[in-house]
Amino acid sequence: MQVHETGFSSSAGICAHDHRGSGLHEFHYFLSGEGTFWNAGVAYPVRPGTIFFSRPDDLHRAQTRDPADRFLFYYLLFLPGDDTEGLVKLLTDRFTPQSTAQVGRGHAPVFEDIRRRGSSPVALVRRSADFRLQALVCDLAGNGPSPVTPHSSRYVEEALSLMQSSVHADLDLDDLAAKLGIDKSYFVRIFKQTVGIPPMRYFLGLRLDTAKHRLRNGDEGLRTIALDLGFHDEFHFSRQFKAHVGRSPRAYRKTLA
Repeated sequence: MQVHETGFSSSAGICAHDHRGSGLHEFHYFLSGEGTFWNAGVAYPVRPGTIFFSRPDDLHRAQTRDPADRFLFYYLLFLPGDDTEGLVKLLTDRFTPQSTAQVGRGHAPVFEDIRRRGSSPVALVRRSADFRLQALVCDLAGNGPSPVTPHSSRYVEEALSLMQSSVHADLDLDDLAAKLGIDKSYFVRIFKQTVGIPPMRYFLGLRLDTAKHRLRNGDEGLRTIALDLGFHDEFHFSRQFKAHVGRSPRAYRKTLA
């Protein structure tokens, strides 16, 4: 089982798409927002804590109930591999006929862990994301309880939630420490110990993940995306995007056309 791509996003909808011909399966895990998810021609309600599973040929899309609202969600694309076909069959049975599972927010740390591991520059760390994914699939296929949250400071968990819900807002290190009610230097230290990177670098990564998803799932202009995600202007956004992704936003979108 191999993680192909994973990320976090905030948007009012997900454009219709499938992964026909690629063999990719996909999870969408919604942390907040209400609306509708269409999967293989059937409409399902989106509520916080809902996971949807789409097979490669399943055309799927989503839209918030109110166009002014946004979903916060993780997406995870993976290839099953010959040695895990049985697990995928169990997963398919688990999500049929409803194609959804209401699991609450307990899986958020797992999706976040897979996202961080899957984007690591270290090959062995990226490989560990595959095993984390396999454990998640076992939990979901077996209809087991939400996993135990990995041990970490409650301040870090609160900070992660604050940053996820603030990708469209102005938020700096002083704001975070004040909201958490702790010393700024202490917060930076425990966050880096738990997550592996400084808090504001993590926050920038969330915004760029959201930008990548919106570039891939729509035709919004770069200026609209940049300002909506808190960048000073289109040029600031483009510089940050290229520095972290390796391509400009225009080049990234062009490769997906």
